[in-house]
Amino acid sequence: MINKVAWAVQPGQKSMNRSTRLVAGLQELGAISPDAQFVHHGRAETTSQSTQASPLLPRIPHDDLGTTAVMSPVFTCAPDSPQFGWIDLFDDWSIAPDINRLYRTYSKIFYQRLKRVHKLPATVTVNSPYMAGMLGLRQDNIVHNGVDPALASVQHTGDQRRRLIVLGHFFEGRTDLALLRSVVEAGRFDQVAICGLTPGQRIYQPMQRAVSSCASVVVEEFVAPDHLGRYIGANTVALIPNAVSDYTVSQDMMKMYTFVALGVNAICPLHLIPRTIPLEAVYAVGPGLNMARTLPDWIVGSSRLSIQDRMDFARQHSWLARATVIADRIAR
Repeated sequence: MINKVAWAVQPGQKSMNRSTRLVAGLQELGAISPDAQFVHHGRAETTSQSTQASPLLPRIPHDDLGTTAVMSPVFTCAPDSPQFGWIDLFDDWSIAPDINRLYRTYSKIFYQRLKRVHKLPATVTVNSPYMAGMLGLRQDNIVHNGVDPALASVQHTGDQRRRLIVLGHFFEGRTDLALLRSVVEAGRFDQVAICGLTPGQRIYQPMQRAVSSCASVVVEEFVAPDHLGRYIGANTVALIPNAVSDYTVSQDMMKMYTFVALGVNAICPLHLIPRTIPLEAVYAVGPGLNMARTLPDWIVGSSRLSIQDRMDFARQHSWLARATVIADRIAR
């Protein structure tokens, strides 16, 4: 059983990301102790929930607690340490635009060390084919992101207007403002709903300008996915407004799983569509595409997943299903 978790999640942080979802699932399955200790890197100080590693040189304390799960490449440690039972690496942190230069360097070193190890004592998982290839791992090391099955039961209460949902978080180096502008102009939307954008962000004004061709723009600082039903109607679609780069290709677009479970068809760059997403739910943006000609008809004419299809998808790709795969591998 894993008794310690070293990760980037700050104590008290409520966001439901890959790390928190998988840890919760593994605790439910008994692979991680319910009393596990946590170590985090970052600015948050030590609390009763988690111990802060040194911000300048994050290390995982060596003690007699037993097996450790490592969920961040920022920790300065040897990947082949016998104390590690599970290593989960998601997104290429060595080139992440929202991570500081020091932590990008630590991540690069960790990746290089892992690639040199011929036989790792720990179970290693990654989120995308890019990460598997970059680290010299096999395809079966990939455990994709998941989704909350409850989203498949969210009721649609939005009206019939042509509406675009854009779900954050947004930041320079990942958010593609040109794509956002092109989609809004080509789609002839009656309303654009941007969820997860705050006035204090540097990208706030540029995003407002990108959607200015739409007469009705709603901006909310935060909307939980299970509360998006009020925006979803028969002609509602979503957009993954991410630029295509090595960094975004290294990711596994969690919001695509969310939109499929919610029953919302989504517009997404071709190279960023996860392999596990049903293609009938996606409008793929790629070279040679004439959005002005094809997007308006797709918005109102594309088929939508049935509630049963949504439930089947969410059950098959639930976070607990992902955690079960990892728990089985840890137990081998």
